[in-house]
Amino acid sequence: MSRSERKLCTHPKTLNERLAYLCNKDKTENNLLELKWFGFVIQPDLFAFDKFGLGIGIVDSNGIIHAKFLNDFSRLVKFYRGLADVEFFKGCTELLDSAYNSKPYEEVKEIKVPQISITEPSYCQGLSINELLDQLFERVFEVNNGQ
Repeated sequence: MSRSERKLCTHPKTLNERLAYLCNKDKTENNLLELKWFGFVIQPDLFAFDKFGLGIGIVDSNGIIHAKFLNDFSRLVKFYRGLADVEFFKGCTELLDSAYNSKPYEEVKEIKVPQISITEPSYCQGLSINELLDQLFERVFEVNNGQ
């Protein structure tokens, strides 16, 4: 199975949630949303090969984007040894959020800014868009890694 074909399933985290999930697995699997997700990527310097994720988006069954963007740029500051322009990256995420969140994917799938692009959409499934956004965001950006 290729990386883009892997399924992201939302599974409960506590023991009670897992038991309830397993008991109702057949019932809930029929209600799972099957969607596509992608990443928003920036290449700050077109002459360098550095690329960084700024956020993720999920395309719902109506073709509308639901997005979530970074608001903590400490990893970039660390990578650039304190020389990163945090305000620039914050501005980029605010601009992306206002330009692409809640918009039709077909109208915005090609971003017209050379430094910003989106990744190829990949399959995901879960019980709700918000739950998927949170789980994907946590996986992609390792929000709880303490670094």
